[in-house]
Amino acid sequence: MFFLEAKRPGVNISTDRAPAYQIRRYCWNAGLPIGVLTDFEEWAIYDCRAEPSSTDSTTTARIHYFTYEELDERWDDLVALIGRVAVADGSLQKHFADRPMPRGTQTIDQAFLEEIRSWRNYLAKEMARDNRGLSAIQLNEVVQTLIDRIIFLRIAEARGLEAYGELKACADDPSPGVYRRLVGLFRRADDRYNSGLFHFADSRDQHGTPDSLSPSLAVSDHRLRFIIGRLYYPHPYEFSVMPADILGKVYEQFLGEHVVLDQAGLADIVEKPEVRKAGGVYYTPVPIVDYIVEETLGPLLRGKTPGEVAKIRVIDPACGSGSFLIAAYQYIIDWHTAYYAQQVKNRNTYLEKSKGGGLRLKTAERKRILLANIYGVDIDRQAVEVTKLSLLLKVIEGQSQMELAVGRILPDLHENIKCGNSLIDVDFPLTLDASEEERLTYNPFDWDEEFPAVFEAGGFDAVIGNPPYFSIDNVWGRKDRRLAYMKSHYSDIHTDKTDILFYFLQKAASICRGEVGFIVSRSFLEADKAQKLRGWLSTNVRLREVVDFREALVFPGVGINTAIVRYTRSRAAKEATFRRYRNKALPPGYLAGHLREPSLFIRTTKNFAELDSSSWVAADAADAAILKKLDLAGDQVGQVLHVGQGMQTGHNTAFTIPKTDERLLRDAKSARLARKRARNSDIGAYSVADEGPYVLYLEDAPAFARLPDSVQSHLKAHESRLKERAAFQRGDCMWWRYTWPLHKEFVDKPRILVPYRASSNRFSVDARATFVGLTDTTVLYHKGSPEDLHYIAAVLNSRVSTYRFRFLGKLVGGGTYEYFHNTVGKLPVPRRLPGDPTHDRLVELSKVLHEENETIRSTILPDEQEASSKLIADAAAEVETLVAQLFGLTEVERQRIEEYLAQ
Repeated sequence: MFFLEAKRPGVNISTDRAPAYQIRRYCWNAGLPIGVLTDFEEWAIYDCRAEPSSTDSTTTARIHYFTYEELDERWDDLVALIGRVAVADGSLQKHFADRPMPRGTQTIDQAFLEEIRSWRNYLAKEMARDNRGLSAIQLNEVVQTLIDRIIFLRIAEARGLEAYGELKACADDPSPGVYRRLVGLFRRADDRYNSGLFHFADSRDQHGTPDSLSPSLAVSDHRLRFIIGRLYYPHPYEFSVMPADILGKVYEQFLGEHVVLDQAGLADIVEKPEVRKAGGVYYTPVPIVDYIVEETLGPLLRGKTPGEVAKIRVIDPACGSGSFLIAAYQYIIDWHTAYYAQQVKNRNTYLEKSKGGGLRLKTAERKRILLANIYGVDIDRQAVEVTKLSLLLKVIEGQSQMELAVGRILPDLHENIKCGNSLIDVDFPLTLDASEEERLTYNPFDWDEEFPAVFEAGGFDAVIGNPPYFSIDNVWGRKDRRLAYMKSHYSDIHTDKTDILFYFLQKAASICRGEVGFIVSRSFLEADKAQKLRGWLSTNVRLREVVDFREALVFPGVGINTAIVRYTRSRAAKEATFRRYRNKALPPGYLAGHLREPSLFIRTTKNFAELDSSSWVAADAADAAILKKLDLAGDQVGQVLHVGQGMQTGHNTAFTIPKTDERLLRDAKSARLARKRARNSDIGAYSVADEGPYVLYLEDAPAFARLPDSVQSHLKAHESRLKERAAFQRGDCMWWRYTWPLHKEFVDKPRILVPYRASSNRFSVDARATFVGLTDTTVLYHKGSPEDLHYIAAVLNSRVSTYRFRFLGKLVGGGTYEYFHNTVGKLPVPRRLPGDPTHDRLVELSKVLHEENETIRSTILPDEQEASSKLIADAAAEVETLVAQLFGLTEVERQRIEEYLAQ
């Protein structure tokens, strides 16, 4: 949680820069917010979140300073900040989460990421220039490998495994040939570590092709001197304390970019297309990783012997930089350490004293465990190498240099960590003349061939990880050959616009004979497009647990709502546990144990017979009773009204009339070709803000030539883009019309408009058919039912209906739900005919709420706005009472609904 640096009494804490820089440097590299410096005569406490500099004064980032003479009066403050209770209950972390960040703050992962990005940028450009003929693939590999080798050796130095300063000596030698001297170190590392990272010569105990390319390259002395110099004091990086997860965060982002070459052979660094389209790369927080590893592996190891544990195989099928595999490896190491610590006979055979004085599993045993238990696959070759690097660093963690002198002790991970597409097998139709780049893009992978011993034993015992989540249609593109492959090979779960996550959930089940634990986008729990997936999972596996974080973001700053999902093949599992996180945010500095705290979750269970293709949002007993009562009190809105979608243009911009084009608007209105668009943000509860643009509605126009000249000109300016639409190319629409004018037979009929995303129910009656809704709206039309639309809108806008929708709609970012036609149509509406007092009163109230909302938007006078707000509040309160009566709700049930909505 923090470092305390104790100095001899002769050090002047108040004025000596060196110890201040030391404590800040250590804490910043370890990702710790606070550091304490003392010689027991003086005390200084530093905010260590800002990047330190050796030129900083002792007062920079110092938040407390006092001498021993003040200790008595400052004791309570000291204990409140860094006392045992404050540290144990998270007060320390919360204090710094609430405290403003220092100016210019950059965390260690941000700073080191920028550092190695700049190295890659300069190395790629210079190596492309000085080594003509390298392909983009080769350039990516040699640059990545060079950076990995330098970082590995620098960390080995920092941890006492290599003589300190050997890298620096290569760079500091004033004679030319820095790279030649580095290659000499790398070759020695090949002899010493027996690692694929340093593989230059054929060897019986190493797989793969030796690296014959990189030793022959030309690399700038100037650039290498700069890079290596940045890794040593007085620069801020301190690798002896930098946690493995920091390197993982850095590399996860680093791998989201790659080197490309232009036609002239010049190099540039760009974001990988799949990363750009998916919205970035997200590193899984350590507590989430630890929880999944502990809950998935813990039961597998319980009660076993080391010989039995040696047969357990764990895999991450999309391992990225290796964070889950590192955690799994450490968990198994800790299990063995604890096991042997209890064995008097074998303790000294397998354990030794670590540099810190505790027990350490010997390196030979760590190597054996890694090769026996840990497996990974990733489509990205660079990610595979980073995972290997991270695991190798874990093997030698805490190692003494004396044992390393025995010889080559690191394992070759070629048979454990593999490069390939976990979802696409070798039957993928690659052409015979496919380029190397194309082969790497698809990268087919044969699970049985690559891991024969595993599948002879029935499959992997545990599958863990954070598989990617993105729409394959959007990211790959609709013409990509992989789409047809996924449709044919995963037909049990495939639907249009599916998320790649769905296929990883099925693949995990197919390669696993034991336990699966993933952190995933929670959308599959509710999304209509995941119905087939939920149906398949409920039939083929048994769900153990869903930890639903709802609005609490696991990935800070990213609007992805997530859940942990664990499932198994075991028929011993009797029911599924659903735990819904109560709070809106996870606390600063939370640990894996936080996710087990019963008071923080609403817990429910479901019998497996209750799980099918319908939504997997579990309700507790009280909610389940209320939901059943609501559904029995009326018919689904889809039975009362025609539930439709907004019209689809295929290119909204082409049909939008610019506000500045007065002639186009005038001509379109005159020809009755213009309609107001109701955008998502315009649609409120009871009324629509008349703020959206006009759009061209041409479905009733007899021919393009009959359109006004200005309309023709506007459309012709977009003609090429309109003709690219898939619907036009299929022959389903004319180039100047909408791709899919849904429900155009109702275009002049009264309707209820619904935004496609909202945090609470927003249904607005458009009695005069003033507005047209496009793709981002749901539209409810009369289909002969006698109820007034205003009555239905009042019911649907109520808190009761908002509560019901929380168990139907898909939760997306920021507490927002998707109001799609297939979920809106399931909302219950009690049937009441015109003439019924409740029906007619709700119609009146709905119209009042419509009118007063319009009034508020029309005036800027505070008194008038206040008067309308009062009428709105009174009318809304009466609506809530009447709707509760319609559904037969008690006061206790109404209170429960309010409590749920407040969560």
